[in-house]
Amino acid sequence: MNRNAESSRRIRDETFLPWAREQYACIVINLRVLHDAEGIAAATRQFRAAIDEALNLGGSYFLTYHRWATKEQVLKAYPQ
Repeated sequence: MNRNAESSRRIRDETFLPWAREQYACIVINLRVLHDAEGIAAATRQFRAAIDEALNLGGSYFLTYHRWATKEQVLKAYPQ
């Protein structure tokens, strides 16, 4: 995983579809994505793996950061 930047923050419930259902610590990882077919495929796999890890640990992810989550991942993270 080729990361550009990382940040962390404290999150509270702030929207109708809250990804933080209680107070959480948030870790944001920005991947460097090469914008060719191979790079986008690699980023898709990496983002989906990161989402799976977050879901397996009882966490979630922020919907607007990218579009590569699977339907199953979206429904598990946002069951409402």
